[in-house]
This record gives sequence, structure tokens and C-alpha cells, in this order.
Amino acid sequence: RPDNRKKSWTIPPTHRSVKPIDGGAMTITHTIKNRIRRIAGTRPGELLLDAAEYLRLLRRGIDPDDGYPFETLKLLKPIRVTVEAKDYAPGNVPPYTLVAPVKNEAAGIEGFLESIEAQTVAPAEAIIVDGGSTDKTVAIMKRFAKRSRVKFTIISIKSRSISQQRNLGVSRASSEIIVFADAGCILDPRYGANLAGSLAAHPKASLAGGIFFASPRDLADRFEFRWDSLARWNRYLPAGKCMAVRRNDFLSMGGFAEHLPYSGEDYLFDVTIRRKSRQWVINRSASVTWDVPSTMTAAKK
Repeated sequence: RPDNRKKSWTIPPTHRSVKPIDGGAMTITHTIKNRIRRIAGTRPGELLLDAAEYLRLLRRGIDPDDGYPFETLKLLKPIRVTVEAKDYAPGNVPPYTLVAPVKNEAAGIEGFLESIEAQTVAPAEAIIVDGGSTDKTVAIMKRFAKRSRVKFTIISIKSRSISQQRNLGVSRASSEIIVFADAGCILDPRYGANLAGSLAAHPKASLAGGIFFASPRDLADRFEFRWDSLARWNRYLPAGKCMAVRRNDFLSMGGFAEHLPYSGEDYLFDVTIRRKSRQWVINRSASVTWDVPSTMTAAKK
């Protein structure tokens, strides 16, 4: 419950209290439906939970975390976020390198590679970094690459994290524009062209984001944002499976955090690159369909 005198929250003793990050503006814990919904501490340029807005939404009967997890987050550095739903013709798409991590995806890797080959504007190169597959993933990729019209480079390493794979891929890239994708997804045919085209059309933008849909569809409510009703695109943090960046910007900030082995590395990347950004562009016509892992073991492979 709010304590106006302290400008903080009083936490029931049954809930775990959390200290703010040093220098943080506030720590807020709120219980909805018997669970802790959000804890945030901030440093300059990071994330701040806007308590007043959170309360306004609650009083209107709106679950602030329902449908989009960043709805109540404010990015302290304001930047221009351009939202478009635009298809870019081949003549307006610069060369781009597609970088994708993969591990133990034998069952679906060929469909992913086919969706790369089916792009309306093929990548100048597609760098696929395998993180140590123990199934037939690498053999399938090499066989596919031999007959493909796309220039595939297959790299195999013993990976510590998905971030290490992405970072290695970017370090080997020859194009200035890097389009990221993840194995386990199927790319819309316009995906690469529309992200690379967006960055070319907006030269001040340091990041272009796409959107994703979940498969199977019965999982959409749990894993997919409500794109048609999403109003605050200036708070949208694109996932690693649907974004593009400029190579020099990426290298200057050190890439993805390799100490995060399974998840969260893409959102940390977004927050970090936003500190140095003047503009982002979100193209709703650049999409992927994500095959949601059925188990935690599958998610961690």
C-alpha cells in the first residue's frame, strides 16, 4: 500500500523485500493476484517504473503487465521512435548480413534456412553460429548451404551463451547493417529487406525493430504482445530474434552481454544501445514466427 509520507511502498511481511540498486530513484513492489508484479531500481539511463501511472492503470481496472511487459516502464533518455508498416523495394535495401545463433535445432533448422533463402532481398551473407549441437543440426546446415543461392557461412563453437554466438557472427560480418534472427523462427519473406530498408531510410536510427508472432497459436496470449493495441512504441524493446543494427554501433558498445546464458541479453542490449541512440525505427511489416519451446529444457538448449 502506498505511504505518502515516505513516497514509497509498505510491503506486507509475507512478501520478500528488495533493496533498491545503489543510486536508484525508487523501489516499488506491488502485489496483484497474490504475486509480486514488478520490482525496479534505476541508474541514469536505465529503467524507471512510473508509480503514478501504475496506480492510475490499477484504479481503472487495467492490469499494467497484461499483454506487454514494458507498459509501465519509462526509459529515462527520451529518443525519437519512428513506427512504420512499410515494405521496401529491392532498390531501397542496402546489403546486409544476417546473423543467427543455433543449437540442437535439427527438427526445424531446414525450415528456418528456407525462410532465409525465400527473402525478397537475399542477405549478402548469412552467418549461422552453432553453439555446440549434439544432433544433426550442423550436418543439415552444411548440406543446405551447398545447394543454396544464399551465401551461408556455418561456424561451430562450444558456446557459453547465445550472446557469444551473436557477437562472433557480427565480428565476422562484412556488411555495415546486421539483421538478427534466431533458429526456431520462420522469417516473413519481407523481414530482412524491411529491417535493412528501415535503417537505410532513417540514417540517424541506430536500431530497427520488428515484431514476432508465437506458434502454436494457442500460446499466443502467453508469449505474444498485442501489437494492434500497443500504444507506447517508444517503450518497446525489440527481442534479439527480430532486430537490426549498424555494425559499428554494435561493436562500439561491446555487443550482447555474454554472462547471460539463456535470456534477457537482448533487453539488456536494447537498454544499453538506447543510451547512445538518437532514434530507433520500428517496422511492423518485419516479422518472424517463433516456435515457442515446449519445455524449459528445450528453451535452454
